[in-house]
Amino acid sequence: MAKYPRPLKQALALLEYVTTNLAIDPSKIVLAGESAGGSIALGLALHLSHPQPSLPKLELKSPFMGLALVSPWVTFSSKASSWTRNRKKDVLSIEMCKVWSEAYMGTSTSDAFSEPLTAPRGWWKDLSISKILLTGGGNEVFIDDLKQMGAILDEELLGKVTTIIIEGMSHGESIFSKILGNEGPTRESDAFVDWICKMTET
Repeated sequence: MAKYPRPLKQALALLEYVTTNLAIDPSKIVLAGESAGGSIALGLALHLSHPQPSLPKLELKSPFMGLALVSPWVTFSSKASSWTRNRKKDVLSIEMCKVWSEAYMGTSTSDAFSEPLTAPRGWWKDLSISKILLTGGGNEVFIDDLKQMGAILDEELLGKVTTIIIEGMSHGESIFSKILGNEGPTRESDAFVDWICKMTET
């Protein structure tokens, strides 16, 4: 596993290549990520307005079309009540997430770019994103943290944020559904496609 901040650095390098070498305007790009990938997508978006000290700055000429966050892992803390309330309903556990977060961080100190929920209030106001989608399942251990993240984004980015909570859904439903042989759409994928379609129509 690549340790923080290397994944963020790699995402930044890819973004620079796409916008500079391929000359694709950010207004045609939707950043997206699921679970830990959602955290990286949030960290990348935050870095563009509040640079992470160890990473190079990148200035873009226009805002991104969108940012899609599918059950993003926004904090390594397991203090939210949903960790207890949903512990028998979700595929994730405190022990599992503790191992993963420690492996990911290594000897690095956690910050707002690895745990977006800990970002200082006001930092999201400068986010260069036109629209944001945040989805989560009502049976996730992450759900209380996801709702808090959605509320913060909505408060600081008025009118740009759509938060969709799908009741009865656990973490990674879209992915595990495919693994189990379901070839059709899921409630989460339907929400994502609907959001994309509405955004590109305007």
